[in-house]
Amino acid sequence: MAQVKVLIVEDDLIAAEDIKEVLEAARYVVIGIARTHDEALAIFQQTSPDLVIMDIQLEGDKDGVDVATQLRQFSKVPIIYLTGNADDVTRNRVKKTRAVNYLLKPYQVEELLTNIDLAIRNFVKNRIDEVAALQDALFLPIKHSGHEKVFKKDILYIEGDRGYVNIYTQNKKRYNITTNLATLTPQLESADFLRISKKYVINALHMAKVNKDTVWVKEKQFMIGEHYRKPLYERLNIIRTKL
Repeated sequence: MAQVKVLIVEDDLIAAEDIKEVLEAARYVVIGIARTHDEALAIFQQTSPDLVIMDIQLEGDKDGVDVATQLRQFSKVPIIYLTGNADDVTRNRVKKTRAVNYLLKPYQVEELLTNIDLAIRNFVKNRIDEVAALQDALFLPIKHSGHEKVFKKDILYIEGDRGYVNIYTQNKKRYNITTNLATLTPQLESADFLRISKKYVINALHMAKVNKDTVWVKEKQFMIGEHYRKPLYERLNIIRTKL
């Protein structure tokens, strides 16, 4: 696994060096120490750290919460605050920046390392979940309105009509797209979609019944094309027995 890059934002250089020593002993990579709001943003943009250790009190007019507020405009990087200030106003400002945690000084080294480890693990998990969510969806074009997110599991079937396809969903929406089934089917990137004829692709998640010539998706009935019957049956886990 790649080493985790950490940015320390702390105006007390002795405290910053202490944190750096602890992190490097735990095999994290400290890519910079910032003492001000502007330094923190500049180093962040140059190095793209995986985690920020943020003191709230900084040199200058803007503090660590101001830095985090700026970061949240373009990054979901986990942030752990270190501060000696526990007043309600500060806590409420911190909450708005969706920080991982808020550690009061003096903190225990083990407490800091545990929070860093949890922050990184949760961040990686969330990124994986986000990618999975995107893989489970299509963004279908809508006339004059960009693209609409549609989950693949919600698609019932797709009907091809020469240079067009109609995509039908569970919520009774129909998306008309200028393409053909041969072009669209590989883009679905899912084994759940089965070509059953020249005209139709169905979503196996919604198959209700099948016989030699016919397949049902919900209550709708489709004829199976002669050249598609064998490939279809080879993909279905059909139990063959006498009744």
